Amino acid sequence: IEQVGNLLDNLEVYWTLTFGNHDSETIFGAVYDRQGLSDKIQEEFADSPYCLFKKGSVYGTANQVINVKGTDGAIRQSVLVVDSNDYVTPIEAVVHEKGLVDFYDCVHQDQLDFFKAQYAKGNIKDGALAYLHIPFTEFDEIAADDARILIGVREEDSYSPLHDLDDNTYKVFKEIKVLSATVGHDHINSFIAKYEDMYIGYTQTSDYFSYKGIANRSIHGGLVTTLTEDGTVYMQQVFADSALDSKQIALN
Repeated sequence: IEQVGNLLDNLEVYWTLTFGNHDSETIFGAVYDRQGLSDKIQEEFADSPYCLFKKGSVYGTANQVINVKGTDGAIRQSVLVVDSNDYVTPIEAVVHEKGLVDFYDCVHQDQLDFFKAQYAKGNIKDGALAYLHIPFTEFDEIAADDARILIGVREEDSYSPLHDLDDNTYKVFKEIKVLSATVGHDHINSFIAKYEDMYIGYTQTSDYFSYKGIANRSIHGGLVTTLTEDGTVYMQQVFADSALDSKQIALN
């Protein structure tokens, strides 16, 4: 994080991040827990004019609203940084129908209440872009209907939160009129799909080692979101392999 943050600072690019479920895990054991990581980032980049990361006051380690303004000072786009947390604690694993042990956490209700309150105050513009790590429950329905996919591919199931958790993420996102929700987590998925009135999907993976054979797949890259002065939002899949065609869609 320090290396990437310093790079972006040197490029004079504004940046923030949201955590996934592996950030406090290393092959050597955890150096920091997620709270410790948040404290470290805020301490390390306290004087940075480009780091927008804030630890926040509700459950989790990074829940933010970032508003992008036009040249006239009016809000053009709201960006929601949402901590989807990591594992149910204490771990109450179950074996679900996918045949895997399932113990992922979800966005907690006090986090969702925070975003609802910000929306009620007018601090979130309709059509916000949300970024989190673990896919919410509704991603499971996309797995059963490839016809919803607009760009990218689905190469594995969506491993959403523990199935008996009360995951209200999509319900609240819909209530506050979120336009898109982008996740990571499932390393070889890269699709963006339309679910009711919301675009939900994945960024490209940067992982070269955690899945067997993943280093040889032509899927590595990123998802670039472009906001225009007139309010149009574009999402473009870009690839580390320049021979692969970049794909773009307009969301509004």
